[in-house]
Amino acid sequence: MSLNLSLPRSIDENLNKRIEIIEGCEEDLDFRATVMEACRRDLLLWINGFAWTQDPRKANLMRIPFVTYEAFQDQAILDIQTAIDIGEDLLIEKPRDMGLSWMIVYIFTWYWLFHDNCNFRIGSRKEDFVDKIGVMDTLLEKIRFTLRYLPSWMQPKGYDEGTHA
Repeated sequence: MSLNLSLPRSIDENLNKRIEIIEGCEEDLDFRATVMEACRRDLLLWINGFAWTQDPRKANLMRIPFVTYEAFQDQAILDIQTAIDIGEDLLIEKPRDMGLSWMIVYIFTWYWLFHDNCNFRIGSRKEDFVDKIGVMDTLLEKIRFTLRYLPSWMQPKGYDEGTHA
């Protein structure tokens, strides 16, 4: 399979490209290794190609592709990644409906999947928003959701949601 990992920004086109990439990875182990390495190197590629979200206002949709907004989200994600990589604090004002909680969850999950010896702590303004199994408003449930919808070959080796989540 030829390597074209550019991901469209429209939801429908992005979804079609995701299907093409995942099917290619199922059929061709060399292509899968290339995709995994590309995702390891490129946080935005991984998010735009493999991260899913939910919109509580659209009850009929169980999950939708998370496709970043170039103007705000791409820059915020890269700023957070840089701050983590160089070990500096970063203050971000949390705007409404910009997906910042999801972005943080994806960033932490990406580091955990693709980089050894990462250690993060997650907190919220209220303890009830940190972790309750099955409650999508909690940060750790967003991580479980993210892992649940990754292809099995991208999940940690031996990962079982019932045991490890």
